[in-house]
Amino acid sequence: MNTDYQNEAESIWDSYLTEATKFIYKGQPVTFRHLFRLTTDLLGETINCYANGLTDATVIMCRSTIDACIFEYLELEIIPGYSDKGNVSPFYIIRRDKIMNKNGRYLKNWKQISEAIKKSDLFGKEEVETKLNEIYEVRDRGNFVAHLFQRSQVEADKATRLLTVMTWLKDNIEIANIRQWGYTEEDISNARKMLEKNECSLTVPYRVFAPIVEAKETLEQTIGIILDTFSRFAKNHGKYLVKK
Repeated sequence: MNTDYQNEAESIWDSYLTEATKFIYKGQPVTFRHLFRLTTDLLGETINCYANGLTDATVIMCRSTIDACIFEYLELEIIPGYSDKGNVSPFYIIRRDKIMNKNGRYLKNWKQISEAIKKSDLFGKEEVETKLNEIYEVRDRGNFVAHLFQRSQVEADKATRLLTVMTWLKDNIEIANIRQWGYTEEDISNARKMLEKNECSLTVPYRVFAPIVEAKETLEQTIGIILDTFSRFAKNHGKYLVKK
């Protein structure tokens, strides 16, 4: 583990926790982080990825964290109630219909998600387009890395299969056994060709699609969007969530 990444990740997490507890409503601190548990949990995992230098995973997790933050905001409906002493006490219900399409499936298409955001009170009219562009950038980077990573995994799997069969052929393992273990005639044929060419130094490819600079930038942008969401939540629902 790179200690520089570890220290930087700890600093990012501490800064996030500090900022996430600053929101107030009429001078009173707003307690709402428990309503965004999935967002906070995923962000913690994302920062752990960064701490370990897993840049691709960081960017992909940023996409998931942003989606969780948006969905948790959209699905919450705050209802004021009253305790025995007459103090305002908040109730909240989960309105999953706000984040589902007509077929009862969660929104995945960006057009549907952006329309749901526009219909909500998440962002004001004067800033909604700017915020949507920021969210789209994070999601787009995550999609780009995830799709390329999937393709690279296919290449890596092929190389791993080839190396395995080459090793078994060199060790004179019976072909019938190789087939029995799930390897195809194509695997065996390709392995033989590689051995005939004496190309036994084949390595399993591993690629990084998100450099550290991009991973950090995406992480910081993600945290900024989350804090903007919390701020909006405090503004819209703070009167029901202040400490008494």
